Amino acid sequence: MFDRDKLDQVLEEIKNLENSYASHISAGDDLLAKKDYQGALTEFRQASTLKPEEVYPKSKISEAEAALAAVQARQKAYNDAIAKADGLFNSEEYDKAKLAYQEALTHDPGQSYPQDQIGRINELLKDLELHKSFGAAVAKADQFFDAEDFDNARTEYQKAINLIPSETYPQKRIEEINSTCLRLSTKVMK
Repeated sequence: MFDRDKLDQVLEEIKNLENSYASHISAGDDLLAKKDYQGALTEFRQASTLKPEEVYPKSKISEAEAALAAVQARQKAYNDAIAKADGLFNSEEYDKAKLAYQEALTHDPGQSYPQDQIGRINELLKDLELHKSFGAAVAKADQFFDAEDFDNARTEYQKAINLIPSETYPQKRIEEINSTCLRLSTKVMK
């Protein structure tokens, strides 16, 4: 004899299994589309546990695992490039650090940190170049000053002042030149 209650119970279990399976597949597909690979893996694995004979969740598990591995590889490459760049930056090897930050951006273009660091490096390099030019102008002016070529010395000190107006040394030297020239012109007049 046939047990109607038992049949209804089995049919209900099959319906629940199908609904649960479909729910996990749908959630997995949504998570995969949103690039939440870990979440998608969880859903597809649960679906595969419910229906081990089904191929679809297994293929999606492989797809999510490959995507997750690619993301992890990009993240590792990004982290490695940032670690290298930070080390170079801290060693004041700014040109090499800039290249390493640019490399990091190729692995994760959406990150602002490497871009911010590149901006800092550009400012530092600009500042270093300014100080280098300032130093060269002062050195040249000092040579002229020591040779008592005061007109050329004044010109070079003025170039230095134009580069870094807050530096007092060139202005003091110009004042020395002016007072020396005034003293010399007073002597000549006597």
